[in-house]
Order: sequence, then structure tokens, then C-alpha cells
Amino acid sequence: MTPRILESISNRRVKIVMDSIPALRNLINGGGPKQHLSDLIKTWTRLCEQHNIEPVYEWAPREENWRADRASKLAHEQHTWKHKYVEVGIRKQFEKIEATKWNLGSYRWATSGPVPIFKPHFHQVDARLEMIRAHLIEAILIVPDWPAGGRRDWYRRVREFSIAGVDIGTAGEIFGDKSKAGGAHTKLRAYWIIGRQGEKKRATQCHSTDVIHCHTGDTHSDTGIHANRDLGTSSTTRGSM
Repeated sequence: MTPRILESISNRRVKIVMDSIPALRNLINGGGPKQHLSDLIKTWTRLCEQHNIEPVYEWAPREENWRADRASKLAHEQHTWKHKYVEVGIRKQFEKIEATKWNLGSYRWATSGPVPIFKPHFHQVDARLEMIRAHLIEAILIVPDWPAGGRRDWYRRVREFSIAGVDIGTAGEIFGDKSKAGGAHTKLRAYWIIGRQGEKKRATQCHSTDVIHCHTGDTHSDTGIHANRDLGTSSTTRGSM
């Protein structure tokens, strides 16, 4: 559990919805027949006591719990880092980009604290992108750098919704496990993706700050976004989503 999540649920009543009746029974009873699962439940119970969290457990049919099921699969279908300094280096590369080079002029208006960074397996890139777009303000997404991939929907969408990008090296240099997308020599690129929440937040801030320049799109009544694609190589306008 990340510090941000823990902070958001501390001193609160939290509803936990699951589609597994045995798992719910173990949580309610404080353990079960499998020792390693009982140890996890005891750890969770201590965490709740330490942070004044009141958990409430509820069962839901699996077909109604698809978001959590999909999220749990996405969490496991990610690459590992080659070493712990890789992530730090990627974040520093973004920090070195001048504010005027970002597609939105500046990026520090959105998320407070470190932006989430995702390194999905190749077959999960599109699902992870949609998760970011639907549920997050912004996030960093690491994908294979395939210029010929412009004809592929995932590559087009990653570029469309990114506000900056940096080359970070090869899969063999970045990932600790084996990449299934072209092997160790595949070049990787990290994209800073803006979510729908981020677009809405920016639209409201356009009226109260002079740091980020906004204008109305020619074909949309909504507030437009002036985006210099690929760090200033071209210019386009798109309506807020």
C-alpha cells in the first residue's frame, strides 16, 4: 500500500468489496486454514488498528466486480526494474525538460507528489493507457519506441494523450525481467500521459492562471488545449475531453 493511499483511508470507515466468499470469511474471522494468508490478514488487522481504519466487508458477484479484477491483473502484469535507481533516473529526465517544451506549457499544475509510473507488459499497454485516461490525473507510461507503430491504435493513442516523452534506453537496461516485445535490445520511451481528470482540472485552472496559456478551439465550443507535439516539433489544437 502506498503512503498516499494509506493517508487517504486513515481515520475512516472503508468498504471492501470482494467476489470471493472464502476470502471474505477469512477477513471477518481474522484468519483461515492457510498460514500465509492468515499472516497477511493479521498484518492488515494491525494496520487498521494503527491508523484507525474501520473496515466493512461486502460480497459482490464477480461480474459486478470487474474493475477490481482487471486492476489486480494489471498490477501483476508489469515489468520489474533492472535496479532501484532506474525509476529515479527516468523521473529526473522529465524534470530536466524546460517548462516551455511541455505540450501543455507546464506540468506542475496537476498532481501533488510523485506521478505514478507504469511499465506494463506489451499486451497490457492499451488497457493500462485506458486505466490512466479513465481514473488518473496523469501518469508516466513506459512502452516500446516503435516509430512504425503509428498504424497501431495503442501507439497512436499513447502519443495523442502524452504531454512529454523521453528516451530511456533499451529493455535490457531498464527491465529486470525479460521483455516479450522485441527482446533486450528493444528501445523504450517514457510518455507523460494526461488523464481525463487532468484535462478537466486544467480547463478549470485556465481561467485563474497566466502560467498555462489556453485558447478556444476553432471547431469546439469547449476550452481547447494548445499542444506542441513531440516537444515542439508541430502544433495542434484539440478540445477538452
